[in-house]
Amino acid sequence: MTDPRTCPTATNSGPSHIGCGHDAAPSVPTGSGEQKGPMYQYWLVSLDRYGNPNRLIDGAHSEAEGANKAAYLIKAMHLSTEREKFAVAKIELLECVPSDKGVNHEAIKTINSNR
Repeated sequence: MTDPRTCPTATNSGPSHIGCGHDAAPSVPTGSGEQKGPMYQYWLVSLDRYGNPNRLIDGAHSEAEGANKAAYLIKAMHLSTEREKFAVAKIELLECVPSDKGVNHEAIKTINSNR
């Protein structure tokens, strides 16, 4: 994530950077073990020469418009090349629930016995 202190889309509205999108970061997982519904973030991504996303540039934003503004500002301030292409990626975040189903427990035991 871009540092909110140096984000070109940040406003001077305080640490939450309302309007910037840095206030859109997901809350800390509850650790309840239950799979929660999805949370969405919008990120500005750089595209490679084939049109595939290759790196996250700016985010997380609560709406796609935040990433579009970031793209405009990056181009306007000449922080990218003329040829660099961007896209907005909608990222779906799900709470990670560790599972041991299908894990090779014998291999884990072997690895841990050598420590």
